Amino acid sequence: MESSRIEEIKNKIKEWLVERNVWTVDEKQDSRTYFTLVVEPIDKGSIITLFIAFPINYYDKLMITWGLKFDEEQKKSFLALKDDVKEDLARDIQIGFLLMNILLKFHPDFRNVESIHAQKLLYLDGLTKDRFSDVLVSIIMAYGYLLSQFEKYGVSRKRFDPSLWI
Repeated sequence: MESSRIEEIKNKIKEWLVERNVWTVDEKQDSRTYFTLVVEPIDKGSIITLFIAFPINYYDKLMITWGLKFDEEQKKSFLALKDDVKEDLARDIQIGFLLMNILLKFHPDFRNVESIHAQKLLYLDGLTKDRFSDVLVSIIMAYGYLLSQFEKYGVSRKRFDPSLWI
């Protein structure tokens, strides 16, 4: 892909994010991507960071991701759950993410989870402000859904505040 087209895509996304006065946007160097944007809410009350990347091996799509690393309290609470409850929690999370069309990965696995990563793809032929915003909101809402499931199962009491994001 031409470097001018890559710059155009990157600048368009940065403009859409910054114009709402809710986000800070920084660039991260990564040899595996044409560009990677690090997106955080201006109000630092959030514990999540979004990454918007255009991987070199994805010639026609962007990847919007977040990762949540368990803190010590969450690890302790999660490990205290019985195996069948862990399976129920993982299943509930997986079903929700499937319905939202968001890829989900437990690291190293759902029985010993230390972090969770979510990803949604956005094809460049559909790159409009409306479509980009829709994908962004859906991956943020997935984070809220994850926190609500953690609260339901007693893994965490952290609340999701969408006003920090939208």
